[in-house]
Amino acid sequence: LSHFDKSELDEIINIKNQVDLPVWCMAIGANRAELNENALKTAEFAIKYGFNYSERIHIRLWSDKEGV
Repeated sequence: LSHFDKSELDEIINIKNQVDLPVWCMAIGANRAELNENALKTAEFAIKYGFNYSERIHIRLWSDKEGV
């Protein structure tokens, strides 16, 4: 969230308003610790701008375990 450009956010909002499609946000996280660090900020961002939040359930359940 700290790396987005305001003009990019404005563009996303303009497109969303023109086509009336939902926008989904997903927190960055390659393991459970990273996901925990970013999930709340991402959800709050989504709420603030009227977007949807989606969880990385495979990371939440198995962290960075391969083959699941």
